Amino acid sequence: MQRAVQEAAIAVSMAHPNIVATYTYQLQPLQAQAPNAHSEQWVRTGNDSYLGTTVDCTGSGSGSSATPGHAAEAEVWKLTLIQELCDANSLRHCLQSGLLLLGQQAGAAVGTGSDAGQSPAIQPPPARTVLLLACDIARGLAHLHERGVVHADLSSNNVLLQSTASRPPRMSAPGTTGGGPPAFNSSAVDTGLRVVAKLCDFGLSGRLDVEADATHLSGPARRSCAYSAPELVAYGRSGPAGDVYAFAVVLWELALGLPLPMALARPESAGLRAWQSEQARLVPLGDDDLNASGTGGQASDVALASLALPPGLFWWPPGTPAGLVSLVAECLRPEPQSRPPAAAVLKQLQSSWYKLLKSNS
Repeated sequence: MQRAVQEAAIAVSMAHPNIVATYTYQLQPLQAQAPNAHSEQWVRTGNDSYLGTTVDCTGSGSGSSATPGHAAEAEVWKLTLIQELCDANSLRHCLQSGLLLLGQQAGAAVGTGSDAGQSPAIQPPPARTVLLLACDIARGLAHLHERGVVHADLSSNNVLLQSTASRPPRMSAPGTTGGGPPAFNSSAVDTGLRVVAKLCDFGLSGRLDVEADATHLSGPARRSCAYSAPELVAYGRSGPAGDVYAFAVVLWELALGLPLPMALARPESAGLRAWQSEQARLVPLGDDDLNASGTGGQASDVALASLALPPGLFWWPPGTPAGLVSLVAECLRPEPQSRPPAAAVLKQLQSSWYKLLKSNS
């Protein structure tokens, strides 16, 4: 139950334009007896007049039933979140279907192969689309990290897109978390982008102990394809730096206009697939292994370097926004402390956006 409660607490406390809003939630014990007012309760956190989507997750935990006189304990709990509607689906879905190719033949060149054995040329999204969506995601991450929250599961599947067709066109440069630079002249800049990106799914997220100057959350070592930072794979450590690492992979997907599975299936990704196969054979290291080695940080550095994705394995389409390749390399650095914070990443993306505007003026 603790995991479910933590997810609900984080979801309802994060009010930001680039984070999916949670309006209400329900935590319900799954028991043999019929639900009643004591075992089933809605907690309202916002305006319930909005349409929303429901996300269900189950978590295990011990605790007595809220109904007096019942001896049975609730072992499994169901968490239901009512969230704002993101009608444009996930970023991964939009990349797979080619919906980000504004004004182009969406989907015509998005694929993994042909009958002749040749993969068609990819058709990446416009640079303005890549940078605006990247700024949205980075802004959401910076907001989480400023409040001591680690997402711990960032991917293109956990970024939702919301249509802005019913709102005025997006006319200004993406601002910072603190309000941002002055808006550009609306007659001079019309990005044409009619969606906004929002972070979602806080099932693996957690809060850092700010008073203890905590830099990461500790848990089981795990790998989630190319998104997993080396410190997560080796030691089960999730921190803001790990979110930045995962964001680098999302940036690559955005630049290509392909979701990760399709990008990995391309012939250009042969080296990346070989690296992943090699990584699958490695046994995750634990803190006990390092402590027993007696070599301290040096052993840790060697282990992380061997698990970090080499940025040279990424391939980039023509027209990739300026600075994106070097930014991704910075975010993929093996040592967590060497990666830029999300706020600095946002600043660099904004700089690329300003340069793009200047070159098009």
